[in-house]
Parts: sequence; C-alpha cells; structure tokens
Amino acid sequence: MDNRLLRYNIFRTLLVAAIYIAASLPVAAQDSTHVITVRDITPGKNFLEGLEGKFTFAPHYSAEMGLGAAFAYTTNAGVSIIGNASTEGYALLGINGAHQVMRRKWELSYDAIYSFLPTYYWGAGYVEASYDGNKRGYDRKKLHIGASLMRIVTRELRIGPVLGYEYIGWCNFQYGEDLISKAFRYGAAASYDSRDNTANPSGGIYFHIMQSHFTDFSRKPHFSTVFTFDWYRKVWEGGILAFDVHSQFSYGEVPYSMLPTIGGPYRMRGYYSGRYRDNCAVSGQLELRQHVWRMFGIAVWAGAANVWGRYDNLSIRHSLPNCGAGLRWRLNPGMSLRFDYGFGKNGQNGFIFGVNEAF
Repeated sequence: MDNRLLRYNIFRTLLVAAIYIAASLPVAAQDSTHVITVRDITPGKNFLEGLEGKFTFAPHYSAEMGLGAAFAYTTNAGVSIIGNASTEGYALLGINGAHQVMRRKWELSYDAIYSFLPTYYWGAGYVEASYDGNKRGYDRKKLHIGASLMRIVTRELRIGPVLGYEYIGWCNFQYGEDLISKAFRYGAAASYDSRDNTANPSGGIYFHIMQSHFTDFSRKPHFSTVFTFDWYRKVWEGGILAFDVHSQFSYGEVPYSMLPTIGGPYRMRGYYSGRYRDNCAVSGQLELRQHVWRMFGIAVWAGAANVWGRYDNLSIRHSLPNCGAGLRWRLNPGMSLRFDYGFGKNGQNGFIFGVNEAF
C-alpha cells in the first residue's frame, strides 16, 4: 500500500470514528422548533388526518432535462410523495420524509427515489470531456434509497450516521455495452445551518460534510468525501452576496457512473451536467443578488471548477471558468422564479429556469 492510499485510509477511519463518537455523546435537550422543514409525528392523530396535506408544483428547464415540472404532496405527518417529468424523457418518482424523534433529540430522514434520464457521456477526465467527438448517448436508470439519524446537538448543528443503497444502470449505451453499478452505502455526516431561509437565504452559513463507504461485496470498496460550504450576507439595501464551495473526492475502485460531476442548474450553470467527471471535483461560485423594482430582481455570478483523477494530475490549465446573469421574479415571500443564462469554457452555455435560488 503506497503512502497516498495509506493517508486516505487513515483520514476516512478517523473521520468516521470522530463523527460516530460525537453523535453518541449525551447533550442537553435543545429547542429545535425553528426548523421548518422537519415535522413531528404527533401522537393522538388518526390515520386519515395524517394523510391530509398540501400539493406543490414547480416548473423547470435545463439543457439536460428540457422543459418539465416537479410536484410534491406533503402530508401532515411530514411524508412527501415527489415526482418529476420533462420533455427530454426525464422521469422521477419517490418518497421522502424528515421527523424529530426521541423527545426531539434526533432527526430521522429517509428517501427512496427512482429516476430515468436519456443523457450523454464524454469520458472521464478533462481531456476526454473537452473533445466533442467523444459524446455518446445512453439511458440512465437510477434507484437511490437512503436514511440518516442525526443527533440535534444545538439548534444549528446535527451529526450522525447515514445508510443507503445505490443502483445505477447505463442502458442502450452508444458504442459500448450496458454498465450496471450497485452498492450499499454506510458512513457519517455532520451539518451546521444558520441560514434565515432555506429557499431564498439572505444571511447565515450552511456547512455539510459526509464520509461514505460503498461496497457490493464482490470487489474492493470505494469511498467518497463530500464537502459543501455556503455563506450569505446583506451588503446594502436589497443586495445579498452569496458564496458556495462544493467538492467531492472519491477514491478506490470507483465505477464511471458514480464519479463526481459538475454542471447542471445549480452549480457551474451553462455546463452540461455530467460532461466533466473524474475522481475529484471542486467548484466555487460567488453571486450578487439585487432587488430592483417591486417583484423583480437580478443576479450575476462568477465561478470556476476543476475535475481530476490522482492528486498529482491536478492542473490549473484544466480549470473551467463560469459566469452568468439572471432575472428573479418574486411570487411571494417564500418563492421566486429564476431565469439564468450561464457561460463556460470553449463556447459552452445554457439557459436555466427554475424555482428559488440556485444555492
């Protein structure tokens, strides 16, 4: 085992051990009723009352999915049925929920989602993805099942174990055989969230780190470390500065279908989601959001990203710049429409339409 792999093993072992130990420490009960995305399972309600809820609907557009719409039905018990469909053949159906349990000292979250998407693959690494001739079509079928039990340490801090199962099938693969990847996932996560609003934040920070181990019991496992940091601040009347850094480091025998990617409607807007992928991916963006008049506002952003395999293959020359601008149409205090146009390297660009801010 070389020194680089030894350091990886030591890092992931220490990280998982530290998070599990911290999650098991006794702490004083905290008042966490401010978390609007989590509902208690209230004793005394009958089954039919628990099924009552509300329906939400959100249109969207991106180059990967075309024009589509997402919907969710959230019951009074805190369970949501979610779905999505688009003109490019994208389809999604799933269920998720989040509840505070055990005297509100723990937060139980779970989801089960199946999706289908006709999409493209250029290859792994910057060089492969930069050549248009490498573009190959395939149908991605994905089943994700996940659960976490997070200890509510403070009003903002949560920490605990995560479990899951991933199935990804690349079918009807152009110029190649179908690829099937499946693995059980286990690990630990920690998050800190002081944002004043999760949909359109104007202040606070969000920090999340997750260490995951993947195995299908037939070959050596592979590992993933995901890190996200978001920061928001009011800079003047009607102006909000937002900053986002996201990274994912995968190591071991990682299947192509599970490699970290960049692009899409939220980060590196204007790049086709999944075109650039490799064992490691890092992106950052700085965005200024300015209210202009009545219900309308604008946003401008600049960012950059990089993907690479081994750490000694990281090259500044392979950095991917990103910039863009957009219009915001505020429908109510908790919801706005987002119209963005992003620009990337070598003429890559794209229009994105969605609900609420990108991050």
